[in-house]
Amino acid sequence: MIDNATLYVFALSSTYLASYTVTDALYHNIILGYAPLSMYLSDKKTMCIYCAPYLTVFAKIWIKQSMTPTYSPQANRTIERSNRIIGSTLNKLIGKNPEIWDLLLPNDLLEINAT
Repeated sequence: MIDNATLYVFALSSTYLASYTVTDALYHNIILGYAPLSMYLSDKKTMCIYCAPYLTVFAKIWIKQSMTPTYSPQANRTIERSNRIIGSTLNKLIGKNPEIWDLLLPNDLLEINAT
């Protein structure tokens, strides 16, 4: 997730991608930790955006949802670039121990957000 105003990158590691797990992480780590979102911009291929937990949380705290086409360079450029940077730096850091990527993610994000 990226704050479009500051280009600050948020990322969390998770063992499960169930809709309630992702919604819980979004709510507790980003919305409560920083500030309520005013808009959630996503492409149409996102699997959880239409799930009941997302819709419930967004409705309760008045977050507007906006969808882009499945691939929209204008909307996806920043997040895709961030994903590529996170992936390439983690690949360099983990070496032959891919199971430790989640431990290295916070330091990777700190480095990305500091530049």
